[in-house]
Amino acid sequence: MTTVDDAGDLRSVFTSAEAARPGLREQLEAGRRLVRATRRLMRAAAVTAVDAADLARAERAVDDVSRRLEQRVRSRPVRVSLDDDATARVRAGEPWEHFAFNPLGIPLRMRLDGDTVRARLRLEPHHEGPPDLLHGGFSAALMDALLGTLVQVQGIVAVTAGLDVRFLRSVTVDETVDLGGRIAEVDGRKVRVDGWIDHEGVRCVEARALFVAVDRQPG
Repeated sequence: MTTVDDAGDLRSVFTSAEAARPGLREQLEAGRRLVRATRRLMRAAAVTAVDAADLARAERAVDDVSRRLEQRVRSRPVRVSLDDDATARVRAGEPWEHFAFNPLGIPLRMRLDGDTVRARLRLEPHHEGPPDLLHGGFSAALMDALLGTLVQVQGIVAVTAGLDVRFLRSVTVDETVDLGGRIAEVDGRKVRVDGWIDHEGVRCVEARALFVAVDRQPG
């Protein structure tokens, strides 16, 4: 395995202008497609009912693909910065895709409306915690990602200092939910943000997050 860190010829973080450059753009789009295919594989692995022989063949095929991809790796997952150019496009109505290059993250396609952000998500079977229901930890992670992005789009570089989540109603997997958040208060370096997850117009999860502005871009 060859590891190429940020000082080498394959960096992990790219500006939005770099991400639009021919050549790199094609590579990043191929990476997005690979991540989408990996998420499909994760779902299939969680719910498949094929026999043991087919499972063994699938395991060998996945191992073969993993070895091929591991021949040359970065030190961290790829990221495209939500920099000034990207922020301007998001403020103008362009959606922002979170976790586009990390299959472990639950993907969110967010849209900004002033100090409010919204997203819609189809829950998958492997998001399950209690039988048939969305895992509470995934709810919290979704809120953190959504609300943190909202703060960053306001031009504030901040880290999460606190996240309080209230579970009002259970959410069934295999359903579509609506997520939202809005800036509640900015007090110096402290930013308080309210968030929610709704299902068919019914509020299921509420969150209140505290972000603290920092002097540099978080890693």
